[in-house]
Amino acid sequence: MDARNEVLEAFDSLEFRRTQLEVRLNKMDDHLFFIPQGDGKWSINQVLAHLSNSEFGTLRYIQKKMLGIDSLKETSFGAQLRAKLLKLLLDSQIRFRMPKQLPEPSKEIGYDELKNQFAKNRMAIKELIETFPEEHLEKLIFRHPFAGRFSLYQTIVFLEDHYNHHIKQIDRIIEVVENRG
Repeated sequence: MDARNEVLEAFDSLEFRRTQLEVRLNKMDDHLFFIPQGDGKWSINQVLAHLSNSEFGTLRYIQKKMLGIDSLKETSFGAQLRAKLLKLLLDSQIRFRMPKQLPEPSKEIGYDELKNQFAKNRMAIKELIETFPEEHLEKLIFRHPFAGRFSLYQTIVFLEDHYNHHIKQIDRIIEVVENRG
């Protein structure tokens, strides 16, 4: 498989996870999206806003780095190792603080608006992948705040791992808010 198709396959997997979650969330009562899991905790919509902000920020960062793409380093064994370690951490029960670079997720945005944001972000990410210069697919184009620099493929895989991490959080919120009644 060539490098671009590998990135597109990773994107398709990320997008599949979004559609699976939407099918579940579309069946929920609207008011449940705004109820936080507890004091100082996020609601479902805040988690979704965080994910949308993360994806939008990642997209903007990559677009900015593309302006100087020739000066970027190629992916390395270290980047592969960091990506695998980050995946293990996101798959674990460990909870993380949100990077300071990201805005606090809004408590006001509704689910339908968030779905539209995701759709726009995902269309832009797919377009980026399709137009990304083939000769630069191995460049370290994205810098994760804690894990360092990743190639485009590693970045898309990270976005899915991050998404999956927060799906577990959404599942916990749903359990709490539905039981509250």
